[in-house]
Amino acid sequence: MPANTNTGVSNFFKSITLKDIVLIIGLLASTIGWLRSATVKSLDKDHKIEVLTTVIQQQTHELEKINDILTEQQLLNGKIIQYMQMQ
Repeated sequence: MPANTNTGVSNFFKSITLKDIVLIIGLLASTIGWLRSATVKSLDKDHKIEVLTTVIQQQTHELEKINDILTEQQLLNGKIIQYMQMQ
């Protein structure tokens, strides 16, 4: 039995070429890019949801104003009809 049991690992590191190192760096860069892209998309979705929620709240407020105006208009129309019936 050989005294050094790390010869397999040692031979592995000795057999790595520049081409292998470039490939490993490329894979790491691709993985980091993919993670960054996924994070940015997630943050972008969160921002879009916030904007849509704000717009929906604004539209709801506008609809409430319109509803109040229509209710007031119905009351005025009723008063006009009563006044015309009295004449």
